[in-house]
Amino acid sequence: MCQSKPITPQPALVAVLFALMVVSAATVWFNIRDIRPTIEEAISSDFVSQTVLSVFRLSAAAFCLGLNLLLLLEAEGLTFPAGYLPQSKMHSLGAAKKITLIGWSRLSPFTVQSWGLLGVYFLISGVASIAFSGDTAHAAQDPIAPQLAFLLFGLFNLLYPVCLLVSVVTTYVLIPSAPRGSVGRNILKRPRTLIMHNANIVLCSIELLFNRQRIMWQLAGLPVLWGMYFVIFTWTWSLRRARFVHYNFIDPTLPPKMCIAFHLALVTALFLFSVLGSFISSRLDDSVSFAVKVGAHGLVIFSSVSLRFAWRAEEP
Repeated sequence: MCQSKPITPQPALVAVLFALMVVSAATVWFNIRDIRPTIEEAISSDFVSQTVLSVFRLSAAAFCLGLNLLLLLEAEGLTFPAGYLPQSKMHSLGAAKKITLIGWSRLSPFTVQSWGLLGVYFLISGVASIAFSGDTAHAAQDPIAPQLAFLLFGLFNLLYPVCLLVSVVTTYVLIPSAPRGSVGRNILKRPRTLIMHNANIVLCSIELLFNRQRIMWQLAGLPVLWGMYFVIFTWTWSLRRARFVHYNFIDPTLPPKMCIAFHLALVTALFLFSVLGSFISSRLDDSVSFAVKVGAHGLVIFSSVSLRFAWRAEEP
């Protein structure tokens, strides 16, 4: 009987998230109309040649998508116990007590999906850098150039804040909440997991350092919409097909106030990381020397990597 109980999101939560999605989409729509990204900004750099930029992007794409392919083909998959907050009703509704991710489900976590999208961005931008190499003025006349410029601009404005979110949430939420010696903590220590939680911000920082695009806080609705997409993915796939949630803070069976507060915190974090990305991008304009740009991004990269590996070193 318990297994037959449906696990569905609370109506109040659905209403709140629907309103947030409408507001985010409307904000992006109204703001993006005044933005005119160009194909030159998307495919060229002020500091490295177009060939170097293309090689970096395609190498990053192969790295990101190749790692996801390894996860997809992993024969043993990943099995871990489901750990829910005491206030959760997941167990009483017959949720899975042990979670096994294998095959396509291996690509279901937020980190892995965001990592895959990062690979797609680098693949498209790398191919574009090669296809439009040489005469950038002529490239601007190509019929698909405006649409491609908008696509790459939008993807980068989505990915940079999301990569910051993944790194910070893993460092300050997921790792501290996982008991020492637990399966979940050991999973977070795996090399591939460490790579996905460190290399994402490293690759994004290098891309922001080299490219001519910018992060705009006015488009914070894009990473928010990506976060909302994952919540809906959790409702439609994780809950209905596998009967579990990847992360406790998007558990829809928590008490209404706590549940809505957690989801609003996720939205707020995505917005704030978009603002932070916009601040970093605005400081790294053409008037700033290349050395200062390298130093600023080096600090971001070093902070991310050192935090993660410092935590790893403290393990017995």
